[in-house]
Amino acid sequence: MQTLYKENRSALDEVSHQLVEAMRPEREARGEITQSLIDEAVAVILGQAHTEHGGFGSAPKEGFGASQDADVTPDDEGGYFTWTAAQFREVLDDDVSCELLTRFYLHPAGAMHHAPERHVLAETRSLEVIAGEIGLEYSDALRLADRGRRRLLDSRRKRVTPLIDRGRYTSLNGLAAGSLIRAAAVLADKDLLAHALSSLEYIVAARFRSEGLFHSESVGACAEDYVMPADALIVAYEATAQPRYLTQACRLVEEFQRLFQDAADGGFFDTNDAVLGVRMKPMDDIPHPSVNSIAANVLMKLYRITDVQRYFSDAEQAIRCNAGRASRAGLHAGSWFGALQARFHGWTFKICDAPDGDLVRAMRAVWGPNITIRYEAERSAQ
Repeated sequence: MQTLYKENRSALDEVSHQLVEAMRPEREARGEITQSLIDEAVAVILGQAHTEHGGFGSAPKEGFGASQDADVTPDDEGGYFTWTAAQFREVLDDDVSCELLTRFYLHPAGAMHHAPERHVLAETRSLEVIAGEIGLEYSDALRLADRGRRRLLDSRRKRVTPLIDRGRYTSLNGLAAGSLIRAAAVLADKDLLAHALSSLEYIVAARFRSEGLFHSESVGACAEDYVMPADALIVAYEATAQPRYLTQACRLVEEFQRLFQDAADGGFFDTNDAVLGVRMKPMDDIPHPSVNSIAANVLMKLYRITDVQRYFSDAEQAIRCNAGRASRAGLHAGSWFGALQARFHGWTFKICDAPDGDLVRAMRAVWGPNITIRYEAERSAQ
């Protein structure tokens, strides 16, 4: 710290200022995650997915890619998704709409570090409060905001679209399917659940072949290609009580452990073979949840569902072996801290009722990351 103070005091001052601002009691709250916002996100995802098989990717008629860049050229960092005040004035044709949405969206919290005049649109204040500040009825503000959003979106569609990676990767398809299954449970959306399950079944069937699991059509799988679909399969079991999903998850996990587990120090490597003489054990979320964090959660859930002690021991080792690095990684260890919380504060709901009963449906609606659902009636019948 003393060296940093002497050699780069301006950077230290900037970080200190940000910390002080973040802790101010009068600091405005961030926007809420509402059901309408989740519905919008789900609609965008499903709008780019094929309806016959589900599935997310670029195979025939399946158009949901793995990722999309935020820029078109190397010197255009975030350009497609960011806005300046001048661009707002250009797109919004009246002063009232421009003033309203400028105050609503162009907040310092969304400013790009390398170009502060450019903003990621950030809803950090209440539209009703802003309407009062500029002497506008709230009903009129809602109408103007809705019209303004549509104009901004229409204008953005005219920009050159950044590259979309349309690779149909096993890992990310598993991650997406698991997220949609969880969303379907919370939103009580049967159609969304059916689509997510279809997507998951399709990618598992397409990528799990006699010669092993594949990351894409012709590339062998790495660790995340096992644990992300395994997590989705467990969630599918919790959402449906169908034992075949649990059986598939156990099969993937057993193979994952065989190929990637560090028997000496615990945890899991990201590849089966050394790359440039090194096998890494990632625990950072950059940006997807890390292999070891997902593995710990998957193994802990399997233990709580099956009572297999080995799953619990391996989950604990995956958490312990990364404890030192997690304490330094901070935000990038979010998934690891989530796994740690699930270890000590996890709940297991044992369901003895019919899986489609009212009690089970109500319980699924409050599903959370630390909750595991176990069907006792289904286990007794096996």
